[in-house]
Amino acid sequence: MQLLGTGATEFGGTASTSKKSLMPKLKSKGSIKKRFKVTKSGMVVVKRAGGSHYNAHHSGSKRRSLRKKIHLNGTWSRLIRPMLGA
Repeated sequence: MQLLGTGATEFGGTASTSKKSLMPKLKSKGSIKKRFKVTKSGMVVVKRAGGSHYNAHHSGSKRRSLRKKIHLNGTWSRLIRPMLGA
């Protein structure tokens, strides 16, 4: 609580009015940083699931398609970007 007419607060410090945002920055999530990447154009890219091992039963075209990255749509991109700190 700020005391009227002074720059002091009830705890003895001074009230800082120069900061624009009172909330701290979000820490970037390590698990998200490992899995997602933001491209230069701002799209979020992620590796497809299921392509690392046990692929002998997949057809060749399926294995090749699992190598390709997924470009997330706008909704998911908006959710992931703040977690990356981007």
